[in-house]
Amino acid sequence: MSLFMNLGWQSLGGQGLLIIGLALTVDVRSRRGHKDYAFWFYLFGTLALWVGLAGLYWDRSIREAGYLASNLGMIAARALLLRPVFVVFGGLGITTCLIHLAYRDYLFSLEFPFMLTLIGLATIGLGVLCQRHAPALRKRLNALLPAALRELIEKRAH
Repeated sequence: MSLFMNLGWQSLGGQGLLIIGLALTVDVRSRRGHKDYAFWFYLFGTLALWVGLAGLYWDRSIREAGYLASNLGMIAARALLLRPVFVVFGGLGITTCLIHLAYRDYLFSLEFPFMLTLIGLATIGLGVLCQRHAPALRKRLNALLPAALRELIEKRAH
């Protein structure tokens, strides 16, 4: 049963990546227009990817570090592609994982409320830090992109 569920979660995550790839293709091809045709592709692709990753995490197929790294990657994708949907799901994943770890390790301890408070403050602090350094990070990452994608991102930034 676990192998079947594991393949289901992997398949869902793979489908999410394919939909995000399709969204990126639609985004690049319609970069000169004024309509955002790729929004729904990004939304449902990110949702499928995130649910697949969460399923693998709760099924214990990937460890906490892998789950946190994949959600941090989603936040980095937001900095690169300027799509807020990535930071929403990435932030939800990171917060969920950290709260689960605090619950597992500190449940019957007086430290549990303090850990939850610390996680909340760290999440807010990380958001402020990312917001403050996003332009410099975006500039460095944009230098690595192809010209068509760079043009799309620069258009969306203004």
